[in-house]
Amino acid sequence: MTMVGIARVVSGTADRPIYFVDLLLGPLLAAAAGYFLYVRSRTYARNHPRGHAYGLERHQKTMIFGALAVTALALVLTINGLQSDNSSASASSDSTSDSLDGSFEDWMAALCAPGTFHNGTSWQGATGGGSCQTTTGQVVFIGEYESNFLRDNDLAAYRMTYFASSIDDIGQIVVFSVNTRSAQTLNPLTSFGFDIYPVTSR
Repeated sequence: MTMVGIARVVSGTADRPIYFVDLLLGPLLAAAAGYFLYVRSRTYARNHPRGHAYGLERHQKTMIFGALAVTALALVLTINGLQSDNSSASASSDSTSDSLDGSFEDWMAALCAPGTFHNGTSWQGATGGGSCQTTTGQVVFIGEYESNFLRDNDLAAYRMTYFASSIDDIGQIVVFSVNTRSAQTLNPLTSFGFDIYPVTSR
């Protein structure tokens, strides 16, 4: 678990609970298990029916086997942890639609009723954005971001429920999001090739 924790810290994917579990709780449990194995093996060696010398030899072999087993387990946990992090990163990257039709103005016109767009946003991670209303009165939030992480963080922080995302001509991530129970508000974007995703907390 320690190796998993270190890998996540280095890759920047660890948070405070993971620090505790991987870097503190894991070593304590491993140390407790190792100490228990050592005491049991040493006691058995001292009282071995074939004598102390034979028991000591068995004790040494047990310790070697135990060390190899713990090392193998640590490697397995490390690989699983890294694969989990890579899967999360891939899922985040995949939530940006490619090969879209139309322009930003076309997308806005399909979503926003005339006269309802308000330029500017107070969302923490956005470099720009605004909001508008659909013809049925639903509010759509538009944001521009430099990374998927900042986008996903704002979507969760402001309790959005569904979003569609793309990359504009200058490399900015453009996001359309809503906080409605249904994704239907964003459906007009699907005609341009957008995919609609639910907002998930990680």
